[in-house]
Amino acid sequence: MTQTYKYREIYLKLKQDILSRKYNSHEKLPSKRQLSIDQNVSINTVKNAYEQLFAEGYIYT
Repeated sequence: MTQTYKYREIYLKLKQDILSRKYNSHEKLPSKRQLSIDQNVSINTVKNAYEQLFAEGYIYT
């Protein structure tokens, strides 16, 4: 069984949402704090997912 890290699951879901245009161009993503509450994970987990999206050019700050 392959282990998938929680940040990777969040990253993949957000990436899929971005590519399917669930978010409009320049629309803000959920805050790290809110997403961490919704997903029941630490803020650092969400931060890592957002950093991966940023590194690949899917989001900007």
